[in-house]
Amino acid sequence: MCSCPKAVHYAEFLCLEVSTVGYNWPLRIEGITGLLQYRGSNCSAYRYLCKIRGERDFVVDHDSREVKVSSLVGKTVGLYFSSHSCPHPYRGFTPTLVVFYEQLKQQGKPFEIIFISSDDDEEAFTKYFGSMPWLALPFGEKKPRRTTKPTLSKYFEVIWLPNLVILSPDGKTVNKEGQEAIERFGAEGFPFAKEMEIELIKALDDEMEKRQQTVTIAQHPHILTLSKVPYTPATYTCELCNLFETRWAYRCPLCYFDVDVACIDQELQRQAAREKEEPGISEVDAAGTEDS
Repeated sequence: MCSCPKAVHYAEFLCLEVSTVGYNWPLRIEGITGLLQYRGSNCSAYRYLCKIRGERDFVVDHDSREVKVSSLVGKTVGLYFSSHSCPHPYRGFTPTLVVFYEQLKQQGKPFEIIFISSDDDEEAFTKYFGSMPWLALPFGEKKPRRTTKPTLSKYFEVIWLPNLVILSPDGKTVNKEGQEAIERFGAEGFPFAKEMEIELIKALDDEMEKRQQTVTIAQHPHILTLSKVPYTPATYTCELCNLFETRWAYRCPLCYFDVDVACIDQELQRQAAREKEEPGISEVDAAGTEDS
C-alpha cells in the first residue's frame, strides 16, 4: 500500500475496508503512519477511520481492470452514490452527469467519478454501471460484507439517492451537494468549492432578476411567476420534463405547479413558432368583427 499521505487519504475513503465499529482487523503500519502525518484539525474524517485493513488499493473500470487509488491524487473526485433501482426521475440525473463528465474530460480537467452502488445484486450493478463512463467501487465487496459502501454513506451522511460528494485533489470533502451544484451550474461550477458556488449563486440570482417575471403557457391555466423555490432543500420536480431541478422556477403557488426556467424558454419558443405558422385573429380584425 502506498504510504503517500494523500494517497492514503483517498484510500481510506475509497479502497480499503474501514471499521467504525471496532473490528480487530490487522493494521498496515505504513498506512497508519502516513494517515497520522497527514491528518489535521480540519480533517474530522479521521476519527472514523482508525483501523485499516490493507487488502485493496484500487477501484475498477468497465473492463474490470484495477485502477490504483494513487492515480487519483491531484484530481477532483466525485463519489456517486446511486442504484439501478432508483425510480424516475431520481435516476434521470445519471445522463446529466455523463454529459457533464464528458465535457470536463474534453476540456482536459483533472476530474474523475467513482460509482458507489447500492444495488442488491451484481446483475443490476453491472447493467447500471454500463451506462456510466467512469470508475466504480468493486461490487464483489458484498461478499462477505460490503463494509466500504455503508461506511462512506454514514460518513458523508448520504440519506437519499442519487447523491454526489465532491472531494478536492488532496481528498478533502469540498461539497456534499454535488448533484445540486452540477444541475445548477454545469461545467462552469468546476471544481465546486463552496466559495465559488456562492459567487455563482449571486451571478445566477442577478441574471434571474433581469428575466421576464411572469409567463403563461398552454399546460397551465394560471400565470406563472419566476421565483426562488421555497421547498427544502430548494428542489422541485419540473411539471414539463419531470426531472428534479433546483432553486429557480416559474411557479403557480396556488397549484404548486413548478416549471424549470430552461423548459419555459423552450415552451415559449414552441408557442412563438406555432403562432408564426398558424397566426390567429389580429387585434385589428377582432375589433372590426365586434363593430359589425
